[in-house]
Amino acid sequence: MNRLTQKRDSMKRNISTFLRPFTKNISRAVIAAFSLILALMFIIGGSSIIGIERLNKVNELSEVSYKVLMQMKNIEDSMTKVEGDIRVHYSGDNWKSYVDGSMGALAFFDMENQQLNVDIFNVGNQFPWSVQVIQGSFTLNQNKRYKLSFDGKSSTDRFIELLFQNSVDYYRYHTEIVELTNKMQTHTVYFEMEDTTDALTHLVFALGNLPNKPVYGRHHVIIDHVSLTEIETGTQLIHNGEFVSKDVQSILWQSEEEITQAIHSYREYVSGRPKQQALVDQLDSLLQTWLYEKREMIYGLNLKLASSGNLNADSELQSYESINETKKKIGELINEVKNLEEIRLAEKRSEANVVKRIVFSTLVSIVVISIILCMMVYLYFNKAIIKPIRWASESLKKMAEDDLSMRKEISIKNDNVHLSITEIRQLYDHMIHYYNLLSDQIQMDGLTGLTNRTTFDYIIKEWANYRSSFYLVMIDIDHFKKINDTYGHLVGDDVIKLLGKYLLTIADDKNLCFRYGGEEFSILIRDRELNEVVAIAEHLRLTIAETPIAAGKHITISIGIAQYLQTDDSPIPVIQRADTALYQSKSNGRNCTTVFNKKDSV
Repeated sequence: MNRLTQKRDSMKRNISTFLRPFTKNISRAVIAAFSLILALMFIIGGSSIIGIERLNKVNELSEVSYKVLMQMKNIEDSMTKVEGDIRVHYSGDNWKSYVDGSMGALAFFDMENQQLNVDIFNVGNQFPWSVQVIQGSFTLNQNKRYKLSFDGKSSTDRFIELLFQNSVDYYRYHTEIVELTNKMQTHTVYFEMEDTTDALTHLVFALGNLPNKPVYGRHHVIIDHVSLTEIETGTQLIHNGEFVSKDVQSILWQSEEEITQAIHSYREYVSGRPKQQALVDQLDSLLQTWLYEKREMIYGLNLKLASSGNLNADSELQSYESINETKKKIGELINEVKNLEEIRLAEKRSEANVVKRIVFSTLVSIVVISIILCMMVYLYFNKAIIKPIRWASESLKKMAEDDLSMRKEISIKNDNVHLSITEIRQLYDHMIHYYNLLSDQIQMDGLTGLTNRTTFDYIIKEWANYRSSFYLVMIDIDHFKKINDTYGHLVGDDVIKLLGKYLLTIADDKNLCFRYGGEEFSILIRDRELNEVVAIAEHLRLTIAETPIAAGKHITISIGIAQYLQTDDSPIPVIQRADTALYQSKSNGRNCTTVFNKKDSV
């Protein structure tokens, strides 16, 4: 027995030694682990913030370069549009007019009123082409049928000739004689392209004299809505609809506004960059020169058209376009600006990639370190916590079973012990305490101390499942909203507390009282007769009516009573019946108790 007692004492000493160093060591381990986690969080957050800020700065600088490139494109597009519109306008909107003065012909053309107007003073000698209007070139395909349609009239009845011919060698594919009268009429001509496909075909309205169909004196010809269509496919080769004469001066003014805005934006974008600022000054000066040259060109071409009466000034336009030194210099400057911005963009892209790689490498490193740390923490806790717990469990079990076969001496090193069974028990007690506290908070109404609606729903469902008979009493404070509005919500809370206080005095295992919600309360009553239930309700009603509230006023309550029936398949029917009875009490003037009757239901 002596040896057994000694072994037990030795085991007790070992366990005491096991428990002693717990608090100090486990606290250190937890503090160290959280310190490492906090440090990693700071590293991740700091790296992310620095990287994101730098990337945002790089993106802002890159966005400026993109905006500069966009403004250069806007300038180029505006110049191209102006030159294109001028070319179209002064080349006759693709309509060319021709008057052979050597044959005595004299005529003037314009496209005012969205029509082709020809004022013919003299058609000249006996040749149709002495006065003509030409449209082209376009492609006519072999063995395809075409339809030409146009509206036309002449102040003098006369004939004109329509020709489809090659624009180089003037080979004629089709001719047609059309009569014009002083009434606007639609004329339609059908023909088939019998020869080879020709991509250089043009349409000619020959307004000179035709053989055997002479016309004399001054007269006026109008042509409108010219349309040429390939019949099989419906492709429209000419579809002028209405002849449009562009206001090229307005187009130039619009271009000037666009260029001015682009230069202004460019200046803002390159603020603080001397080289780019010098370029913008040069570009601005050249663009102003270009605009001046275009204004002078429009003025000169307008004079030419006014004096000749033609629809086009091709030769003069070509002469002006051959002088393009200013445009060439502008193009060189724009290319230099683009090159500078593209170099800057490439630098910023490279910098952004470096920042991304640094941030990515930092995050990867932190993830790897975190994984290693987690493994170390796991190994540490496995050694310092799990193994000692198992050892303590086995030791206690053997001690409890009076194991006399223990032959090995049990020893525990103080520096490897980091957990206390006492601490585990304390943690368990705290968990139970907070569990009970949370359970009370979930079930109880904080204002009245009564159980709440959640508990009511649970209990009435349980009672209904047991199919036992019980009564439900529904209570509502009369004119509660008026009380709140008149005396304030604090007085309203006092009223609710007052009713809750009286309900607590009658609550027992047969009378379960609840705060149903807002100013509504309920009582579940079992193992009582109806007259007892009514007596409880009436006593409560009269007590409340006799008790003044803080404001010195009296309040009243309305009550509805209903019985749970065996035929009810859920708690819902009895709740509905009690609500109906409560509603009947309200309808009867309030401050009364009503027991549900079938004739009260809707």
